[in-house]
Amino acid sequence: MPDMELTTHKIFQTLFGNRNGNCQAACLATLLGVALDDVPHFCRDVPKGQDWVMAQNKWLAAKHGLVMVSFRLKPNGGLPSINALADGIPCLISGKSPRGKFNHSVVGLYRLKDGMHQLDYVHDPHPDGTFLEKAKSVDFFITCRPGMGGR
Repeated sequence: MPDMELTTHKIFQTLFGNRNGNCQAACLATLLGVALDDVPHFCRDVPKGQDWVMAQNKWLAAKHGLVMVSFRLKPNGGLPSINALADGIPCLISGKSPRGKFNHSVVGLYRLKDGMHQLDYVHDPHPDGTFLEKAKSVDFFITCRPGMGGR
């Protein structure tokens, strides 16, 4: 997985709007260091009745040996108690879009500063770069293959 402070591999979404937008795929492409076309559009293309998050994790596991674990943020946007994270871990942050009544995803970094947990926004895949009106959840990659440290 690329170091988000050093990489210039920032992928922008090409589709917009509720369920049609591909911000999630653009964030995954950015975090994985791949092209946007290499990431399926899970929010839109998973057959009706199937869980797109499960489909996303199945794809991540098969292609990259990773899955994403999601944490709901506190109402004030704060992180739940997480003790096993190191400073500087890349993550995907989701919440209310500033452009409408739908969710949006952005790339972030988990930070541990002076004993305080926080999320820093790093890359908004939407061209206007306004990030989120309110963050609601954060996703972290974990490896699902023993002995593999991610890519």
